[in-house]
Amino acid sequence: MLGGGIGDVRPGDIVVILQNAHTPFILRPRPQDGDEIGADRGGSGSTFTFGGEAWVDGIMHAEFMKTDPVEEIFDIY
Repeated sequence: MLGGGIGDVRPGDIVVILQNAHTPFILRPRPQDGDEIGADRGGSGSTFTFGGEAWVDGIMHAEFMKTDPVEEIFDIY
């Protein structure tokens, strides 16, 4: 896939589609328990910082929602 984001997008950032949002967003995993790069990217207790809107070819017009995506609850700071 080809995509882009606003601002400082880095390797390790993730693209998410938030419930009821019309565009994907960039989230950056926060460091946890001495992990300087925030390698924990899933599961209970995951926390992220908000990076802004993203453009990703193939998911901009609700195409991704047709794939029955996994829902996950996480905290954004």
